[in-house]
Amino acid sequence: LQEHFGAPPSVCVGCAGVTRDEFLLRLGEGDFQEVLGVNLTGTFLVTQAVARALVAAGAPGGSIIHVGSIVGKVGNLGQANYAASKAGV
Repeated sequence: LQEHFGAPPSVCVGCAGVTRDEFLLRLGEGDFQEVLGVNLTGTFLVTQAVARALVAAGAPGGSIIHVGSIVGKVGNLGQANYAASKAGV
């Protein structure tokens, strides 16, 4: 974005999220890791990249907004991985 527009983004809205619903005792580690990878690690990496670009450019301001989920506070049956990821956001 910075190369295309010549400046860092002034706003970043993170709202990515995937689910792989399954009862906890049947939930595979791969599905657990995939959800955390997109929902939590992806959020971290985008935030870090945008923040670094803003600081490097000496930008006077900018906004980073992330959309969470109520499931991060009150879990749903079969969504242990999703709840953990959104609680982290």
